[in-house]
Amino acid sequence: MTIIKNLPQEEYEQFKAFKTSCFAYAKEHFQGKSFLNGKRKVLIKVSRTGLNEWFSKTKTYEQAESIKYLDEMLKKAVYNHLAKNEHPKRGDELATFDYYDYKLTINGKTYAVVLTVKNVRGQGSIYYHHFLKDIKTEPSSSMIQP
Repeated sequence: MTIIKNLPQEEYEQFKAFKTSCFAYAKEHFQGKSFLNGKRKVLIKVSRTGLNEWFSKTKTYEQAESIKYLDEMLKKAVYNHLAKNEHPKRGDELATFDYYDYKLTINGKTYAVVLTVKNVRGQGSIYYHHFLKDIKTEPSSSMIQP
């Protein structure tokens, strides 16, 4: 994954334009819609807040491109675990977070996706953010003998 920092101004502007176009795509196709996670049968809403969170943390081309697959990720991701809100804001003390896993291939490379969904009393499950992790290939532990 190529992290965008300390790039020449022209390259940075190209990345910023790409990220902005991906954000516009997500707003048009996903904002205000809900997607049913088929594994857990949970309806997950996509809000502008979640898209803004994704936008502010996106630092790679692959991460920017990944937002175009948000509907697929929300529908097919596998539940991993629940976490309490460690840094609640006033009135948000009871919110929890669900974490989901998904594998996504972008430009021929497969990434592990970690999706975060915020559970808010009275509002349901809301997409909060996602990020990509490189999948490391471990060497085989078996010994091949003639």
